[in-house]
Formats: sequence, structure tokens, C-alpha cells
Amino acid sequence: DTVEKFWAVMNNIVEPSRLPPGSNLHVFKHGIRPEGEDAVNEAGGKWVVTLPKKELPRIDEFWLNSLIGILGEHFEAKASDDICGLVVSVRKDRGRLALWNKSALREDLRRSIGKRWREILSSGGLPRDLDLEYMVHKDAMAYDRSYVSKALDRL
Repeated sequence: DTVEKFWAVMNNIVEPSRLPPGSNLHVFKHGIRPEGEDAVNEAGGKWVVTLPKKELPRIDEFWLNSLIGILGEHFEAKASDDICGLVVSVRKDRGRLALWNKSALREDLRRSIGKRWREILSSGGLPRDLDLEYMVHKDAMAYDRSYVSKALDRL
């Protein structure tokens, strides 16, 4: 609801870098569950960036910059309305950030979100050689996994 409430939450949750391997942290808009089966997410997908082990020390910065970008409306209005939430996944040898949206097949909107998120991440030092991949939720569900290497789009 407010900037103060956002910081109250952020100051009282464990940072991604301190989560045990196998953990996921989700921040979604009110009323949207972080599941591909949620009615809002059914026709959507997610932009995913996988951080290799050498980039893991910066996962907190990428997570926070992404959240501020979403909540601070650093995306165009239509893109901002299409964004559902953000997930950070911590694994032993890598990390992953995923920016979920409602409209997988609206290429213009999907690419607008991906390009702007790339700018936000790059301003925080994300290496240019790390790709953002776009996954359709229905593809991931068909494989019964949250992440599949079958990307619809790549930036």
C-alpha cells in the first residue's frame, strides 16, 4: 500500500543470499497466486534470468532493484498492469529471478517488459552475456516443472 509498508516488509525478511538452497521467495500483486494455474497467470509466462555461481553474491541487489522497478512503476503503464509478480530461486550452484506476466502471446507487451527489466538489471551490473529467456507457463506445466529450457523468446 505504501513505501513505508514495503520497507517494513523488506527489512524483516531474509535476503535471498541468506536463504538455504532450494528456497524460493515470491512477491505478487494482491489476489494473484504464484502458480501457473492461477486464472490471472493461465495465459501468461515469465522472463527468467539464471545467475551463475559467480553472480550469486549480487542476487540481493538484482532482487531489490527488480522489486523497486516494479513497485516504482519503472515500466510503461500497460506493461506495469501486465506484470503479476517476481520470484527469486536459490540453488546450490545458481540463482534465478523470474518476472511473471499475464500475456505470453502479446509479443509487443512481452518484449517491452523484458527489455525494460534487462535495463533495470543491467543498471545494477548484470553482465550482458546473461540471457533473459521467456517461458510460457503452459509449457512449464506440460513438463511438470517451473523452469524448462524451451524459451519462447530471448533477450
